[in-house]
Amino acid sequence: MPRHFVSRFVLPLVQGGPVHVGRPIGARVFAEILRAGTDPQIAAELAHARAQIALRFLPDAVEPALDEATLRLAAGVHNLLLLAHPAVLRRGPRVGDAIAAAGVELADLGPPATAREAVERHALLARLPELFRSEHLVHFWAGQRVFVGRAPPRGLLIWPRLRRVRVESRRRLWSQEIGVSSVARPLQLALHRSSPLGEALDPLCLDPPLDWDRVLSVVRDPGLGRAIAAGLVDQGVVPAGAAVAAALFRYHATRTDPAAAADTGFGLGIGIRLLAHSFWLAQVLDLPRDFSAGSALDLVALLAAAAEVAPQLAWPPDVPQESKLGSELGRRFAAMRVTALAQDPGRVSRAVELCRKAGAKG
Repeated sequence: MPRHFVSRFVLPLVQGGPVHVGRPIGARVFAEILRAGTDPQIAAELAHARAQIALRFLPDAVEPALDEATLRLAAGVHNLLLLAHPAVLRRGPRVGDAIAAAGVELADLGPPATAREAVERHALLARLPELFRSEHLVHFWAGQRVFVGRAPPRGLLIWPRLRRVRVESRRRLWSQEIGVSSVARPLQLALHRSSPLGEALDPLCLDPPLDWDRVLSVVRDPGLGRAIAAGLVDQGVVPAGAAVAAALFRYHATRTDPAAAADTGFGLGIGIRLLAHSFWLAQVLDLPRDFSAGSALDLVALLAAAAEVAPQLAWPPDVPQESKLGSELGRRFAAMRVTALAQDPGRVSRAVELCRKAGAKG
């Protein structure tokens, strides 16, 4: 395992292909991985694959180094996948807790310090939502057996007619069909803290729901913020924007310390600007959209409130309000306010409070 960790797990995790999950990685096994080193050719392939992902966000991206932080994140992902294996689940929560705790100790690096660091970490984990697990259910005359992540042994498949052998094979998408158990949750959140760009780019993910505190470190960067806004438009500015708006309301509700009011206002302002930028992109591109409230009440209330009490957050500085585009958008903001007030006046009041706090920080 230590000698082949990069070639059999890390490289296919980034490049595509079957990833091999082995025994749990804790401090001792991780030290063995560091001592084993990596074949230079494999390291070069990995660096090139990560650079291709990084170039989507940084035009001057260079090939990321295969450093200890990279291996720590990869080890955390390895343990996270291992925790979903039936053989581990059968051993009970004690074993799962130990595997998760070892993964957290390795992978909880804290938020990235720079946009480049955020992108390089994301380049390691970007394809995680694409992972699937192969499962084979073998029926035979004496019963059935399940093989996860590996092919059934040949001996079990011999004499298929005599032994009435039948194989059912399927692929299950790890992120949507398998998911994360409660035991593995601390490790999943540690990975999100260490690499928040993936979470910011996928606001529609329900588990875990978007956490504004975690993603703020990447959204606040202008370049990454523009990429995230473009992603909101691609996913649908109404559903994706509604998820961001809901996260902002949750963020505001949990930030109750008066001493942190300035920081809270700054974080809220970043979020409202992101929503407004995505909204304007959708208008300029003339994309299909329905800004009636309903499930998008949080989004509609926030945009309408921002236009009313903090226009510097909702209105691009280079679009005069009296222009043709400005007049049209002004009418849309006013219609949003009427719609939101008709459905939930209390929500509109909270949106106004949130926007005032954000507007106070400009």
